[in-house]
Amino acid sequence: IAGNTPPQPQGKAIYSRKTGTLVFIADNMPKLPPQKAYELWLIPQSGAPIPAGVFKPDARGSATVVEPTLPSGVEAKTFAITVEPEEGSPAPTSKPLMVGVQS
Repeated sequence: IAGNTPPQPQGKAIYSRKTGTLVFIADNMPKLPPQKAYELWLIPQSGAPIPAGVFKPDARGSATVVEPTLPSGVEAKTFAITVEPEEGSPAPTSKPLMVGVQS
């Protein structure tokens, strides 16, 4: 008998280092507590994480972040998502829920 395991959160980042252009698509994101939002982070090869947008998923757990303001020429090592206050944070304040590589 198959279990009723909820779908796992998924995210995909499409990033151009040359232009600093980023599109992030998320699915199956868990519902957030009040006054909280997900924050996307660009984790550079060296240095501190760079905020890359705050988002709240829709009722189906889907969300998109399109072209947040990022510095151009930054080599991304990975991307991460944390739960932060609705207005976002200058640095992550919680353990990442999701960490992944760019495509």
